[in-house]
Amino acid sequence: MAKIKVLPEKIINLIAAGEVVERPSSVVKELIENSIDAGADQITVEIKGDGRELIKVTDNGTGMTQEDALLAFERHATSKISSSDDLNHIATLGFRGEALPSIASVAEVEMITQTSDEDMATRIVVIGGKVTSVEKTSRPVGTTVKVKNLFFNAPARARFLKSKATEMRHVTRVVATHALSHYWIGMRLIRDRRIILSLPAVETIEDRIGGVLGRGFTEGALVLNVADENIRVYGFLSRPEKARSSSGFLSIFVNSRPVESRPVLRAICKAYGTMLPANRYPTGVVMIDIDPREIDVNVHPAKRQIRFRREREVADFLRRAVASALTSRKMIPPLVSPDKRSKSRTKPSEPPPLLGKKPILIAESSKTYKAEAPRTSFVQPIAQIKDSYILAQSEADFYLIDQHAAHERVLYEEAYENLKGAEPSAQKLLFPHQIEVTPEEEEVIDEHLKLISRMGFDLRKFGKRTYVVEAVPAHLKESQHKTILRDMIDEVIEIRSRTSDVNHMLAAAYACKAAVKAGDHMNDEEIRALLDRLFSSRMPFSCPHGRPTMIRLSWEEIERRFMRR
Repeated sequence: MAKIKVLPEKIINLIAAGEVVERPSSVVKELIENSIDAGADQITVEIKGDGRELIKVTDNGTGMTQEDALLAFERHATSKISSSDDLNHIATLGFRGEALPSIASVAEVEMITQTSDEDMATRIVVIGGKVTSVEKTSRPVGTTVKVKNLFFNAPARARFLKSKATEMRHVTRVVATHALSHYWIGMRLIRDRRIILSLPAVETIEDRIGGVLGRGFTEGALVLNVADENIRVYGFLSRPEKARSSSGFLSIFVNSRPVESRPVLRAICKAYGTMLPANRYPTGVVMIDIDPREIDVNVHPAKRQIRFRREREVADFLRRAVASALTSRKMIPPLVSPDKRSKSRTKPSEPPPLLGKKPILIAESSKTYKAEAPRTSFVQPIAQIKDSYILAQSEADFYLIDQHAAHERVLYEEAYENLKGAEPSAQKLLFPHQIEVTPEEEEVIDEHLKLISRMGFDLRKFGKRTYVVEAVPAHLKESQHKTILRDMIDEVIEIRSRTSDVNHMLAAAYACKAAVKAGDHMNDEEIRALLDRLFSSRMPFSCPHGRPTMIRLSWEEIERRFMRR
């Protein structure tokens, strides 16, 4: 007797439903996407409880005829594609023809739909995957889908749901996510007759972001708006100091489809580089428009994952776009956000071509950044407090500067430039000294000896695991000569498994060990020199490890706090 059997249709449907319908928010996602594909410009989602009792989605899209409505509940019945070639350039959110039949197999579903060409609407009731009623009724053009008693015939699935509050948060996130990517569509979310979200249609993504993430988000956010003939990237990202511990606050869209893409997330985080503390992620909205033939969305039934045909090129474009935004504006974090909206922000409606003949380069953008940075001659030191912080002032602002983080930034940029080929400033030692190293340290030194020499260290091998140090960076104090190189190598050994950027690794390790420490007293001349070098650097706002170097408070804000305004 054969051991392999064909599964009954009921079990097949439940398995398919398990891939598409994980929780109430999955139902909301699929129904909203159907409404969007139907051309709706107004979508309302109503929830009772956590969604298991009732989910109702109403739209004013094109609607369906009775014949199409019945076919919509058949597995793999869809109007989105008609041949295998269509899978190569999918332009709709849905295309698999699995959503409605999967939902109907684990719930009681009622659909009422009306087209502009028919006199009467069609009402269809499907319970547990079986059509129980088909009749004529009336409603305006569009479609309403009611989903009741979700998972009534799959109690195991229901037991894995979280609390009502948790499930409702997932529903809210789904609605908000689709509202961000389709800002020209009005969306509402109602729970137990209480309005949770009410988002009218708007003309720009900036206006929609303000409605979802709050008006304050776009005030200090980075503006993305770059394109070439193949790809467009636009949206808003948070400043480094507003990074979160979870990547869930960063919404990524490809051709207006919400996706989870590790390559895209890595590219964005890589662009922030040392400005982003470890295990933290920027927040915001990143929209990527690309030729549908360049992506594969047929990866998973839930359609959350995609693949890029030229993943490396896309990631590189995105990384440079974000890096350009980071270096093209003043990034010193204010202590208090400004009240007035920026009137000069460019909205992502007409992206300039930045690839092809003129690629995005951080070096080019840094000129704009330096023009916006405070002029050194107008940033005057006031005092050093607790031998750790420097108070300074300009005509418009008051600064509190972390001397160690500031010096780290200065040394890091100088070392990084040396590693790229700049001539290091080194001094010959009158009395060269020897250092003995471990086998692992010897491996690191031998591997990176040329790079180490570019930083100003002149090392000569003197027997097994022994080196003679004949020159060191010019600014190092004499007391540091015998310890700084060993400390730097130890730091490289500790962190090299976590990064492949050798130049950054060496420069950051050197800067951390060589910088003035908290608790070190500095005289007036040293403080003045540090400020000159800091405000002349390319990115004076954070140390190489992501900590801020300063906070800023405008005099106007100070006067407001003392009620002088």
